[in-house]
Amino acid sequence: PEGGLKKPAAKNVIVMISDGWGYNHLEAASYYEYGKDARQIYNRFPFQFAMSTYSYYCSYDPALAWSDFEYVKSCYTDSAAAATAMAAGIKTYDAAIGVDVDGLPVPNALELAEAKGKATGVVTSVEWSHATPAGFVAHNVHRDNYDAIGQEMVNASAADVIMGAGHP
Repeated sequence: PEGGLKKPAAKNVIVMISDGWGYNHLEAASYYEYGKDARQIYNRFPFQFAMSTYSYYCSYDPALAWSDFEYVKSCYTDSAAAATAMAAGIKTYDAAIGVDVDGLPVPNALELAEAKGKATGVVTSVEWSHATPAGFVAHNVHRDNYDAIGQEMVNASAADVIMGAGHP
């Protein structure tokens, strides 16, 4: 650090997920809106990174993805496995919410933050017990168990805020 001063620790961390997005979508949006690449506000964020979110039983080979369209239509991941990969840092099977390939709960980022005394939450534009928000809060062997996932999110999770859509 300049002048020997330490940078203060981050006070807040906000993870924004555009479900299903990748770098090519961002590039296409820039070209559509501005006629040039790297013009979206996201391109100016001070911290950016990429991660793989494919399912445990799959893989990703970019050369095959570009050379064989059928390859990208096979073994694609779903939002539950992808959210679990992002929130817990492990690969799991499609439809899994916060559990490993054996169906056992794994700690997620919100639980780790709560253990450090941080306030946490999820805000979504979809039903709040849906795969992506639930992957950061709940643990369930199947993403379609909305009732059980919702009950866990409200009654058993440490999340301080849960907001989203859906009825009821």
